[in-house]
Amino acid sequence: MSGRSILKLVRARPGVAALAAVVLAYVFIGGFVFGAFGTSAVASSEYEYSTTITATTSTSTSTSTSTSTSTSTTTTTTPTVTKPGKGCGDKNHLHERRFECKVEIADTSAKEGNGGSLWLLPVTVELSGTPLSTVTVFYSTAPGTATAGGDYLAVSGTLSFPVGTSTRTIAVPIVGDALRESNETFSVKLSNPSANAYLGDSQAVATIVNDD
Repeated sequence: MSGRSILKLVRARPGVAALAAVVLAYVFIGGFVFGAFGTSAVASSEYEYSTTITATTSTSTSTSTSTSTSTSTTTTTTPTVTKPGKGCGDKNHLHERRFECKVEIADTSAKEGNGGSLWLLPVTVELSGTPLSTVTVFYSTAPGTATAGGDYLAVSGTLSFPVGTSTRTIAVPIVGDALRESNETFSVKLSNPSANAYLGDSQAVATIVNDD
């Protein structure tokens, strides 16, 4: 029934006015309620069937940096070069003749002295330069016209030249007497030098001069 039909009915029949009012209210309210319900249902339906898909992309970045540094140090040792006149016997140049000290012994002589006396005859041994390392050499006496025990006392041993020392002396005891006799001799010999030295003149003649 339309609104106009209801209005004509109310005018024709006033008693029906109250009923008409109820019907109108029912129609109006019902329409509002159902309209709202329908709207809600639609909204609910839309909500229920609306799917939102969220894709999350996770990117993992791994950075690995490896630095390796290798340092190699080479140390070069340059042997000391010995200049002539500056020294000899450097142990950095063992068995190299041009760096070795040359060892030489010199002839010597002295008076015999009175009977019963005992005195020392010096025999000099020299190096060709100032030793940069210790130099050693073996020495020993050997008889000639002079006899060991009667004219001199035999000696032997190792002569050492410390760093910076180029001259050493061997002392040989001489036995004096009162006999008239000729000059007599014996020898002092060098041997077995250290590895930083070599022999030059290795034998000295020691002369005992008769003074009776």
